[in-house]
Amino acid sequence: MKDKFVFDIYLEGLICRDLQKLWVRRHEVAMVALKSHSYEETIKSIRKIKGFKGTGFYAKEILLDVYSCMEEIGANRFFTDIDSWSPLGPGARRGLKRILQI
Repeated sequence: MKDKFVFDIYLEGLICRDLQKLWVRRHEVAMVALKSHSYEETIKSIRKIKGFKGTGFYAKEILLDVYSCMEEIGANRFFTDIDSWSPLGPGARRGLKRILQI
């Protein structure tokens, strides 16, 4: 049980560290979103931040959380490409490989 507690504290530290880096650069990300109205471009700007690189899945999850809040205040059509583009996470990649049999 102690190992789980230590791991939870370690994981919490990693998540907080990544979110802190995003918070520091929030204005830069917001400007990309405001100028482009592009889900893809906004995720690309988040992926430039250390801790959000990789496949883009983590950046997508964070932005979808923000977008859900935007929908609550009536800004549900802010991104013009939200229905036509999404980064693929590891699960989607595995699923596509199964479907396409590659």
